[in-house]
Amino acid sequence: MSSLKSVSNFKFDSLGTAMFFVAVAVMATAAFGGTINHGSYAAGTVTFRDVTESGPDIPPGLFVPPAPVPSYTAPTNELAFFPTDFILTDQSLAFDLKSKSSQIGMFATTVPDPTAAITAVNLNIAGLYDVYAPFASVPPSGATSVAQVQMSNVPLTIKVTGVNGSPYAIGSPLTATMPVAPNEVTVVGPGGAAAGTWSGSFAANMAALRAAAGLLPTDRITEVQIQANPAIHAASVYATARAQVTNYNVQVNAVPEPPTMVLAGLGVAATVGHSLRRRMMRRNAEAGSEMVGGNFGAVALTA
Repeated sequence: MSSLKSVSNFKFDSLGTAMFFVAVAVMATAAFGGTINHGSYAAGTVTFRDVTESGPDIPPGLFVPPAPVPSYTAPTNELAFFPTDFILTDQSLAFDLKSKSSQIGMFATTVPDPTAAITAVNLNIAGLYDVYAPFASVPPSGATSVAQVQMSNVPLTIKVTGVNGSPYAIGSPLTATMPVAPNEVTVVGPGGAAAGTWSGSFAANMAALRAAAGLLPTDRITEVQIQANPAIHAASVYATARAQVTNYNVQVNAVPEPPTMVLAGLGVAATVGHSLRRRMMRRNAEAGSEMVGGNFGAVALTA
């Protein structure tokens, strides 16, 4: 939010710092906070359960209906949000500031396949922005229109909560940040305008996740808890600034693994098959030598 302060300097020149801090205080006290329970969704070899959204701007939050949609393309399971909410500043105001943030969390579990293992976690976010600063000098202050949007990099937490099909509460979460671009767009009047899309993506380092959880090489990750904290901001001086999240996708790669008994059975079968092949080769060799030494040896050799 440091660059938003530079925008507010235009406000300071005309109305002073006091009004800015009053506006921020009013916004803070107006946010009561809450939680939205989006439910659970099955997507192929993964079930996304206890999908919740919480924060000071809830409800309605960033991820309002339509509800998330699960999809499955082997071996990638995806939960996709398509929000419709947005923030928009008021052009008639000498200074306006809008912000919206959320913590969205869920568990991804290898259900109904108890033999599957989570091998990848990928997240993507995208949105729109639109800024317009029409005026060069607004009476009586003579302020110039300024519009700015900021889309924050997204703090992430991924924690292993299930191993080998059982609950797991050992180790530490993996913390990271999903970068988004552009982070900030600013226009100045007269006639300043810009519109476009912003986006970000993240692929979890599974080796780092396993190390943080303290897993053994033979352990299968069968459940993870995923949390993200996206935020968007808009500020304007006699201008309009709009920002929106349009897509948020969580993809969890879960690959079925043969159970231990199946692997053991395959090993036994391979051993038996190898023994049978050796026995048959020995019998064929013995039969061939008998045919060479008997009355039909010439026929056998030329057949």
